[in-house]
Amino acid sequence: MKNTLSLVVIFMAVLTGCEKKNSSLVVPAIEVDCGGVTNANDSSFESINYIPISLPDSIIVGEINHIKTFGDYYFLHDEMQTKSLTIVNRQGEFITQLRNSGQGPGEISALSAFTFDQKNNTLYVYDREKLQILMFSFPDLSYRGYIDIGKFLMNIEYTGENSLLLVSENVITKSKYEGLMTLDLNTEKIESLAIENKAGSIEMTYPNTFSNQANKLFYAFPDEYTTIYKLNNRIEPLYRIHFGKNNLPPSVFEQSDFEAFDRVMSEDPPKATWVQNIWFSENKMMFSYLFGTVDIRFNAVYHFDSQKLSNYYNLYIPYTEGVIPNSLGVSDRGQLSIIYADTVDETMIKDNSEFFQAYQESVKSPFGMILVEYILD
Repeated sequence: MKNTLSLVVIFMAVLTGCEKKNSSLVVPAIEVDCGGVTNANDSSFESINYIPISLPDSIIVGEINHIKTFGDYYFLHDEMQTKSLTIVNRQGEFITQLRNSGQGPGEISALSAFTFDQKNNTLYVYDREKLQILMFSFPDLSYRGYIDIGKFLMNIEYTGENSLLLVSENVITKSKYEGLMTLDLNTEKIESLAIENKAGSIEMTYPNTFSNQANKLFYAFPDEYTTIYKLNNRIEPLYRIHFGKNNLPPSVFEQSDFEAFDRVMSEDPPKATWVQNIWFSENKMMFSYLFGTVDIRFNAVYHFDSQKLSNYYNLYIPYTEGVIPNSLGVSDRGQLSIIYADTVDETMIKDNSEFFQAYQESVKSPFGMILVEYILD
């Protein structure tokens, strides 16, 4: 079902560099109506690709919880189980894996965030226990040193200007955190950017609030109104997203206790928040958001020309009864998710020849996985 969005005009300060300037900018705000959500069916996809992941027997992975794409590579992040980064190419073929746990030089205690400089073939990995950013050459993964950060970070991203964006959860006051910062890789100097960082906003700034698409970096800053920024050469606000009667009250964002979100989310009416995995094309924007509980995600597609929204809950794989799991990241060709072969009922997927073929290829490898790359209509 398609729901008409009302476009309203919101005036906000232009944010550039480390300064907040008092010039006004017209930023369209999208009112998202959480009612009328439907399930995606065979005709709900503009495109969908199934990529079987081919891994050698010697490679061990657990549950992939985040995917980033850089150029021709997918970086599959298993943070909790094997604490590894597994890199494959566009065809799903194995390239290399970073999995060297330990406390010594070049070893990683807690691989919680990462980014990649394509021009200089350098992989940056944030170790949450050491509070360091470690650097590795790609694809041989030889160790190139580290930078002491001394901060707890939620995420890091390479900007293309020999600097990193950091999201710091270090406390300034009881209700404010450091938030978005820059790290100059030449001088190792860290500077704060001029975005107000309420405690609750930082608590919800996980890796999937950043999207790196075709060398363009986007950030969905969670607050009473989610503001979507473009973050390459300057901080440019693009849209504000509001959930109307389902919006979280502003007071929630003054709290740093994630359980507070969980309690308020389920109140009547159910609340929506945490825009994530943003994807842009010339005529549409896709994103996911939480609704009613931290475990439920809705999927939205906003059409720029018609100013209409397609709002989906379950994303059914075309011509099957299987459901695509929640999005784990984006590429230039759509949103990304992982289907594990051992969860697939082979008898239910034969009417989808492309998925069936990918499934048959995936079971040849240990930890059979299928990468799904899709654009919703």
